[in-house]
Amino acid sequence: MGLHIDIFLRSQHPSTDLLYSKPCSYTTTVSSITHITMHTTGEKIADLNTPDRMLAAGAPHRSCHQRALNFAGQISITFQKVFQRNQYTDCHVEALVQHVNGILDARPSNEVRFAFIGHMGCGKSSLINAILGIFDIARKDGSTGISCTWMIQEFRRSLPNQTAPFRAEILFYDEIELEKLFATMVSELLRAIASDNNRDAEQQEDDEVEKVAKRGTAHIKTFRALFHHKPEFETDHTTKSFVSQAESDQGRDIVSMMVMWAGELIRQAKTEFQSTTQSELLQQMRNYTHGPVDCEDDEHVFWPLIKKATFGLTGCPVLEDGVILVDMPGSHDSNSIQALTTRRALRECNYYVPTAAIIRALSDDTLNDCLEEGFRRKKVFVVLTKIDDIDTSLSGKQAELTARLTDLREQRLCAKREGKAQEKAAIVEQEEELEEELRLVRADESPSTAIMERNSKVANNLIDDYKRRTGDQRPLDVFPVCSKMSEQYQRGLAARLDLTDEQTGISAVLDHLIKTTLEGRFNDVNYLYQDQLPLVLNRIELWCDKRHFARKDVLERTVEGPAARYTGHIETFLNEAHKRVQKLLDSMKSNEHAWTKRATKLCDTWESKYTTPQYASLAKSYGVKKKIKLITETNCNKDLAQILQRSITADIDHLIGFADKHKVHMFALFKEPLARMEADLRNHEELALLLPQSLLRQFGLHKKALAVPLDKCFAVLREDLRNIGRDLTTTTGDSIIVHCMRPVYIEVMNIKGRGSGTLRPEKMRERVDRLWSDVRDQAKKRYARAFEKCSRDLLAVAEKILKDIQDSFDGFCQEKKFEEPGEIELRRELTLALIKARDIHDGPFREIMQDYSMNMVPDRVKKEEH
Repeated sequence: MGLHIDIFLRSQHPSTDLLYSKPCSYTTTVSSITHITMHTTGEKIADLNTPDRMLAAGAPHRSCHQRALNFAGQISITFQKVFQRNQYTDCHVEALVQHVNGILDARPSNEVRFAFIGHMGCGKSSLINAILGIFDIARKDGSTGISCTWMIQEFRRSLPNQTAPFRAEILFYDEIELEKLFATMVSELLRAIASDNNRDAEQQEDDEVEKVAKRGTAHIKTFRALFHHKPEFETDHTTKSFVSQAESDQGRDIVSMMVMWAGELIRQAKTEFQSTTQSELLQQMRNYTHGPVDCEDDEHVFWPLIKKATFGLTGCPVLEDGVILVDMPGSHDSNSIQALTTRRALRECNYYVPTAAIIRALSDDTLNDCLEEGFRRKKVFVVLTKIDDIDTSLSGKQAELTARLTDLREQRLCAKREGKAQEKAAIVEQEEELEEELRLVRADESPSTAIMERNSKVANNLIDDYKRRTGDQRPLDVFPVCSKMSEQYQRGLAARLDLTDEQTGISAVLDHLIKTTLEGRFNDVNYLYQDQLPLVLNRIELWCDKRHFARKDVLERTVEGPAARYTGHIETFLNEAHKRVQKLLDSMKSNEHAWTKRATKLCDTWESKYTTPQYASLAKSYGVKKKIKLITETNCNKDLAQILQRSITADIDHLIGFADKHKVHMFALFKEPLARMEADLRNHEELALLLPQSLLRQFGLHKKALAVPLDKCFAVLREDLRNIGRDLTTTTGDSIIVHCMRPVYIEVMNIKGRGSGTLRPEKMRERVDRLWSDVRDQAKKRYARAFEKCSRDLLAVAEKILKDIQDSFDGFCQEKKFEEPGEIELRRELTLALIKARDIHDGPFREIMQDYSMNMVPDRVKKEEH
């Protein structure tokens, strides 16, 4: 009879081991980094973006990390040698071997992936070049400076089998992806052709028409670049004629033909490139990155068929630390297949780095979407590019003073010619006063001062907007940078403006990337040292204590009662959660009558604001209408969401507070059965004197290790609750208002013909009146899913603990009457190896972890403590 939990939540958690065995960043001791990294001093600073500086910045951390891993490796190898020498094995020994091998293998990757996301031409590639100090490795158009990133580009340390400083590996779309890609491009081009040929009054008001036309033009260029050697794509006209055949029954044949042609090209293509210089590498890849449409007859272009290009680079300290820079295609420069590929790649990244030109950062929709998505799914910080894009012409005050100085000089020369010495002296004195005033004005209004002031203003506005949008109380990290000027410094050229190298911001971004990676490494090793290794060592000691003990059933019966309490604790938590959710839903229901009145007034406002064609366009664009001449912008969804926001924000916060309080309570409840099990075994009349300390010690180790998986469970729950609250009260992300209103717009949009101008607003009012019950139902479902998911995760943690305890009973209790000689010898050798392993763990390993922990504390904290 084994230990078990009666599973009241039948769905299995897919990653039980991850919940219990992976480290979590919530226990880090590292303080947050400065949130706006800018420097306003005029002091000239030597080149900061150098390998020596970057190596020195993380040298103590790298040394401690490597030494810590070496000690963990020594412990693992100590046991591995014993298992290799001794041939005895059984199911318990095989389990021990797996645990020993997992000391290093089970740790998460030390690599940290940063996804740079933004509009086409916002400066992502130039930023990556400046960070790497390898210019033009991230491609941009040399003549125009615009983006050339069609595929995902990944920059990392040396790749396997790399034998040159620079290597690139190409991944093409597979046949299924190509078919979807071409089908989408053909469909969008057909829409663009149809839109050009026939636009009615409603289409003229449609905000999507211009996007359709631009996308169609881009697809023509892409087809011609890819199949330039085919007569069907010789000109724009022949391209349109060929694609137009897809409107008939030949549509699938057209796409299949393109897939076949693309397959022929891919079979001719190279997938690996190497070179000693980046310029030579890029020359080899000239037809694999976004290049010209016009090509030589004997050259083929491959870039439209490429999903991802991975670059392995040597000599980049920031990459050697495990940083991976991922350059995403321009957010408004990709089709649906590229967008799907990009979303999949984003899921693999640890950080979102939304990037935007500073002049449009506050209104950049991509940046705002990424901030919200990054808060929901990942970690996020912002880079503002092109900070040198500023008016350097004379200000009004400078122009006035300069003009007055010119007049005084002319007066002085005139007085000199006429021999008026006294008048000349008075003019000279006025000139000196004006020159001093002009000098002070120039200092106050210098380009560098204006740049730094704008940096601070935009960064602070972004931080405030981020807090308002997400509710996250942690300030957003914002890095204003000038990639172009940083490149000039790195090349040893004179900068155009009087910004120091530090003020270009690239060194601050570099420090942030390195410190973030080092912080993750420390958390990994610290969890390995404090929690994982003690459990493995105790498991080995327990097996070495194995003896002729035939009372496993007594052991199991003794802890059976406390083990069963986990189910009750989780059920109680879930019931309490459902009551709290129901309280919020009841509050929503009581407000529905007032909400309906407000929504009806909004419907009247929308109707009176637009003509019949404009109202149809409002429905067609799902409730969002941009500014039209003197008519202000309309966002029906946002108007409706604000009704909710005024009423239920406090209830949402109370629900999050309930989860926070239960985290502490659940931690105590999960520790209680373990403490009871240990006490019952220690006080058992028959067993107390027979059980070794290694079997009893495991309960304390499990209690200590509980913090990480429970932190993870409730961190995920808190994030889910915050997201649901935002989904209720905003129109971003997976908005509930947007979800419930979409079928309303579709129904209104489908009303056509005579009387539609009256019927559409009537239908809108009718459906909006029933909106709030739909919103409440959606909220109920999402909150239920969030708490049930947390309950399953908690159950998985409890099951993992009880399984380990059951395994310890199985390993300890002797099932054979006589031991084999090999088993006796293995136990003896493991006992000696265990002594050596504990000496390492409690001696040099502990010392290096103390040094490692001190190195992770910021210098200012060390000084305060000293």
